Amino acid sequence: MSMRHVTISAMMRRKRWTLLLLFIALLETCAAMVLCSLTARQEAALEKTVDDTVISCVITDSQGTNQDNLHMATGFVDLLCGLRHERGYYQDEHIKNVRSKASIKLIAPKEYTMVCLLTPDSDYALTAAGGGSMILFDGWDASVFAGNQEVCVIPQGLAVDGEYIEIDNGNFSVSLRIIGTHTGSAKTLYCPFHTMDFHDGQSYMITADSCSFDIRDTRRLDEAKASLYEVFADLNADDQSGIRPAFAVRINDDILRNTLEEIRGNIRTLHLLIPALLIIEGAVGFFAAYLSTQSRLREYAVMRCLGMTRGKIFRLTFGEYLALAVVGAAVGTVIGIVINGTLSLRMLLYAAGAISAFLIGTAISVSRITRINVMKLMKTEE
Repeated sequence: MSMRHVTISAMMRRKRWTLLLLFIALLETCAAMVLCSLTARQEAALEKTVDDTVISCVITDSQGTNQDNLHMATGFVDLLCGLRHERGYYQDEHIKNVRSKASIKLIAPKEYTMVCLLTPDSDYALTAAGGGSMILFDGWDASVFAGNQEVCVIPQGLAVDGEYIEIDNGNFSVSLRIIGTHTGSAKTLYCPFHTMDFHDGQSYMITADSCSFDIRDTRRLDEAKASLYEVFADLNADDQSGIRPAFAVRINDDILRNTLEEIRGNIRTLHLLIPALLIIEGAVGFFAAYLSTQSRLREYAVMRCLGMTRGKIFRLTFGEYLALAVVGAAVGTVIGIVINGTLSLRMLLYAAGAISAFLIGTAISVSRITRINVMKLMKTEE
């Protein structure tokens, strides 16, 4: 009779233990795949959070108490937009979506204010959240605000003659072409950011009321911070020198850092569970095999008396557990795929590791039967 037939016969005689060991192998495989899937999802969530989170930054005064009336030279805005490379400023390599506005009181039209915008969303009053909007005429788009063309957007309902409107701020007057309308403040005109700071070969000083922007690459956040702190003060730094730049930058990365720390904590916990799971699986395999073989010690003693070697007994018994482990792992893999909705090489490696730990435990337990005292077991108690 072959060893395969002996193994199958032994498993059929002990159906309860066979089913229990199958279930254990199935459960361990499935648990390993679920753990792998949870780890992969947390890692994917970490990557997605880093890639999708927009970190906004706001320029404030040096104390961080004011961000709407900065009176900041527009040269700082040019620096952030990448217009000061010749002076060694490359902060624009780390930031994007620069938003800034500057306000100029006009004497004509009377009681109106000209707001110079770098982008349409530089003024909260024009955003959807602020309840306003801007409509540009055909042939014009938002990119016009990054330049210095002599154009403007007027309030809806403002009556003008023709396509132009005369602007006078006390220093100079200019005729601006009307390229759209807006639903913001009724006493506000909007023009490109640099329209009002240079005329007839003469520069006119205007100052930015506010300035904000976004970090270009969240993965290089530390580099971006270091670059920005070369120009603007760090509100979180404890400056002992007493000398601070005129303006500071508030980098709103608190939510990102807290979210990343939470996800990383989850990943660390899951990684700690991996060796714990392997140890548990090895221990379960050991005790399951121990209890299963305990009632068969006399059977093994008889095999030894019939001339079967220790190695053959080990191979015969371990073969039973190996067969059960393979079948249980196969079923557990199918169930794991159904639960997780996917299959990857990493999940298969986790499953293989779980079954390997189970088999190592059973192998250690089975090895003890090769050292049984045959004469002692065969004695009949009086």
